[in-house]
Amino acid sequence: KYLSSAGVGWACAVSGQVVTCSHSASLAAGAALPKLTINATVGAKGTIVNSAVASGKEYDPELANNTATAKGTVAGGSSYKFTHGKCTSGIALGQPGQACTDVLPTVEAGVASMIHITAMSAGVPTTLSADKATPLKMSFALSCHKPSKWAGVSAQVEGKALKACATDGNDPADWSASLDISMPAGSPSVPVTFVYDDVGRIQLFMRADGATELGTALPFVSVPFEIRVTNPAFKDTPIDQSAVPLVPAGAPFDVMIGAYNAHGKLTPNFGAEGTAAFAMPSVERGAPSGSPAEQDMTKLPGLGGTLEGINGGAAAGKFKINEVGVVKLTPALAPALYLDLPVRATPAYVGRFYPAYFLMSAKQMDCLPRMLCGSEVSTAAYSKQPLIATVTAQTAENTAAENYQGVFARAVTLSAHADPRVDVGSLSGLGAAGVLSTGFNKGVAEPRPEFALTKGFDRAVLQGP
Repeated sequence: KYLSSAGVGWACAVSGQVVTCSHSASLAAGAALPKLTINATVGAKGTIVNSAVASGKEYDPELANNTATAKGTVAGGSSYKFTHGKCTSGIALGQPGQACTDVLPTVEAGVASMIHITAMSAGVPTTLSADKATPLKMSFALSCHKPSKWAGVSAQVEGKALKACATDGNDPADWSASLDISMPAGSPSVPVTFVYDDVGRIQLFMRADGATELGTALPFVSVPFEIRVTNPAFKDTPIDQSAVPLVPAGAPFDVMIGAYNAHGKLTPNFGAEGTAAFAMPSVERGAPSGSPAEQDMTKLPGLGGTLEGINGGAAAGKFKINEVGVVKLTPALAPALYLDLPVRATPAYVGRFYPAYFLMSAKQMDCLPRMLCGSEVSTAAYSKQPLIATVTAQTAENTAAENYQGVFARAVTLSAHADPRVDVGSLSGLGAAGVLSTGFNKGVAEPRPEFALTKGFDRAVLQGP
């Protein structure tokens, strides 16, 4: 039976079992309307199927994706129900004074969560005995709604392993071994722990030994304990200029973004629901706050690269950071929520990225009048005359590495060659042949090396070739 609806801008009307809701706003491609919630009571028991159909005023060439169906099980007159919290005997659920609810909390994969088994009579929580504990034997089972199939990861109630999750939200056929439960005196509820090491929208069932009625809960969501970016070289805490070199700036490096449970294992059903995907991580400076390494990263680089599709709860990819330094990568989801719920994102600290190579240039020295060079010679230099040179730190994408300065810079040694080809042996005679690390500013240094000719000029001796 329809009770009410809520949603910004939505207007709903009911006719029998059909509720029709409309919204007058225009909707851009890829956008979404405000959330709509419809409240109803269920007067039947067993498996209940609910369908929703979307339509608009404009022509839709793809009608197949306009309908969604969800199913759930209503326990009806079951003697037991799962509840969130300890119930007060004699007060119906949802009524003033009742502290519990049959809406179970969201759980995190791999984390033990407390739920309650509550004895019911005529739909009202009821204490079994006022003065002594009541022993019970219960079996438990699980049904998978979204994703609709089980990925082989276990769930447990009070440490007792559950069998395979029933597919497509159906009632379970495989039950756990019996578990001894002791309903305390003077209370309709007893706490039990539930752990599921995977993710998705699931539904929990119970059955007292010898009973035919099933106790259940509304479907609830198990979210990943965390999503994180991984690589054996990545760190969990900030790093600085002393970090082991990773790859040259602008060069690709391997990554994996995964959804994990609390035990550090991937949750294989993540992505199988068809709505979850990883976005490219955000980039921040990865050095300790206020440190010289953070201050010397004057340019915050962007993140390049690609991610593959999700397989087994993770996506592999190759990323690029086209700058020198260390970065913090924080993963994200697209859309930002998992089954409408937030997920913890654990950052990784990545680097150190260093220059791929150095670009050297030198100004051609002018032929001064007293050198008497002649018309056929336009450039010349004295022995030991300082050369006007520029050294630029470069990335693998052939751009200047502007963060190569301060604590990220290293001393650079220059050498002289008789031929511009680097495979030709170096010449002796180059003086002031180094660039101090302090000489770099935004990836550029301007050294003044000098070259001493092997055979210098001597006025007293006739010069020859």
